[in-house]
Amino acid sequence: MKTTFSLVLLCIAFAAAGADAPRKPFPDDYTPTKCPAVSCKSYEESEMASAGSAFLGFTLDPKWLQANLPKIIPEMQKLCDKVTTCFATANNSKVFCLDIMSGEFSDSCSKLYSEKADLEACRETVNTYLLGLDMKMQPRYDATRACAMQNETPRPNKTLDVWTVPAEIKAVRSVNNITVYAVDHDTHVPILGDITIEDQKVYSSVNPVGSTATGYQFGWPLKYLHVKNADGRKETLAPTITVTAQGYPPVSFRMPVVIPTVTVTVEPKLESLRTGKSQDVTVKVVDAQTGELVEGRVISNNKVLGPTNEPFKLDVRKGKRPDIWVIELSNGASDVLVK
Repeated sequence: MKTTFSLVLLCIAFAAAGADAPRKPFPDDYTPTKCPAVSCKSYEESEMASAGSAFLGFTLDPKWLQANLPKIIPEMQKLCDKVTTCFATANNSKVFCLDIMSGEFSDSCSKLYSEKADLEACRETVNTYLLGLDMKMQPRYDATRACAMQNETPRPNKTLDVWTVPAEIKAVRSVNNITVYAVDHDTHVPILGDITIEDQKVYSSVNPVGSTATGYQFGWPLKYLHVKNADGRKETLAPTITVTAQGYPPVSFRMPVVIPTVTVTVEPKLESLRTGKSQDVTVKVVDAQTGELVEGRVISNNKVLGPTNEPFKLDVRKGKRPDIWVIELSNGASDVLVK
């Protein structure tokens, strides 16, 4: 049942993310395997309605199935040709190959139907069909893997092409949904790889084994990294994502999240301040994206002068004005030198 749950969730995730993806999870310009195509046979027509009801809670109309399965099944076989190549690719599991294709299986309905009722019936039929495939695919997967191992030609210097959906996390939330995809650079076949996130342990609810892996959406709890820059001040960075798959060099990149920044203004302007006296100064700090006020502290020579957005006394009686920094900003932005 866990695999079934994964397939249904993946269909929903792919449908939601499809418009944002720069390319299909399984590109159409892939290099097909030379191994024989796996059978795409699932449940018999007489079994579909009861299987959909028992395992997925669907109410499939036997008359609709009888009239429409002859149109749907050929579309399934076309997609099973991709499944064959996925099976024949080292690293890939049976479940991964069916999951990575679940979006395309579901999307095939929009090519066949335009009426809402037919679309819904088709998608429930396809999800049920996928369940039957999953139950019958293990021996087909084993046979394809055996064929691939006998005929596979080693390729040195293999590399991965990796991308994320969304390509950039702009609307930052406490938890952000993201999917990392990886394909072989030369064959364009999806590759199942492990994902690690710097300084975080993250899990995926749609991956049957629970871990973060390519092709499976996960919720990333918002967490920036804070390091010291050349000035010894805090700099905010996105954590690094690393994708590893056997036979490929690791691929690392920063989480594609917008780093918080601030806009700082000073009243009166620092260059207008006269030396030789103590004056009231206000350092206003706002979030550069939202325009909202950001709380923080204003310091100079590691001495706290006051909070942001409130007036404080700045002593410029001793000649040269010292550097002033805004630190500990409530939106997580880097320390900022006040100019």
